Amino acid sequence: MDIDALPGDDKATAYLRFAVSGGNDDWQGAEIFYALSDSGYQSLGIIQVAATMGNVIDTLEDMNSFIQDAEDEIEVLLLSGELETTTNENLLNGDNLALIGDEIIQFESAEFIETGRYKLKGLLRGRFGTEDKTSVHVAGERFVLLDDLILRVEMPKTVIGNTLNIKVVSFGQNISDIEPISITYNAQNLIPFAAADFSAEKDASDNINFSWIRRSREFNSWRDHVDMPISEIRESYRIDIINDTDQVVRSFNCDVNSAIYTAAQQTEDSGGVLSSVKARVYQLSEITGLGKETAGIFNF
Repeated sequence: MDIDALPGDDKATAYLRFAVSGGNDDWQGAEIFYALSDSGYQSLGIIQVAATMGNVIDTLEDMNSFIQDAEDEIEVLLLSGELETTTNENLLNGDNLALIGDEIIQFESAEFIETGRYKLKGLLRGRFGTEDKTSVHVAGERFVLLDDLILRVEMPKTVIGNTLNIKVVSFGQNISDIEPISITYNAQNLIPFAAADFSAEKDASDNINFSWIRRSREFNSWRDHVDMPISEIRESYRIDIINDTDQVVRSFNCDVNSAIYTAAQQTEDSGGVLSSVKARVYQLSEITGLGKETAGIFNF
């Protein structure tokens, strides 16, 4: 699981997470290996207890990530493990964190239907920067409870962007008999979250003034008069100006959470000052490059 940063992650360390289930009660564990080709495999660690994991039976619908979903529900079929209901207070304190597809969710209620099958309700969606994943679900995708049974491995930054071959070798198997699983490793936990409250205003000189609020991968509590930490080596952003055919006509970088698209630049790009503009903003990482996109269309 190459997923977004979770509480407890170091803001500068690249991680890859693993959930393994043997599929039966006789399974005793497995060792996980990786390589950049199909030889020279290195061990990443051992898992001796099956994770709570399985598949979603139906499709998780899109949902606002700012409120708890009191109406929708989702059924999951587990290969291993059990699920439990929690209180709303414990939910808000981090209980019942799970991965569906690539979206991180939480659930308050786990209604037992039959062995291995549960109905989940009281969902919190798009947790920890995954609000961009709420609308891309399909039936049958993975479900993993993100608890202490998950193996978190520190990865060298030199392998970011490379294809990794992964072998999960159950005890008693030979590594040469296992077919590799190939993934492109992006160090998702190091990618900056999408900015919030992206806005634009035109001043008396027809300059367009963009502003936004950065978010942090470092999970500090909110305190009065104290801003969230930056999480990156330095604060840096990229702004893209988009034309009517969805082409980038201008990009510029800045080191504060605001930028000016001057009237002269508008005229150079479009033949005159604009009454409407489409733009995208990204926070930049010196390790992974562009962060997650925040887009907006602004009319004046």
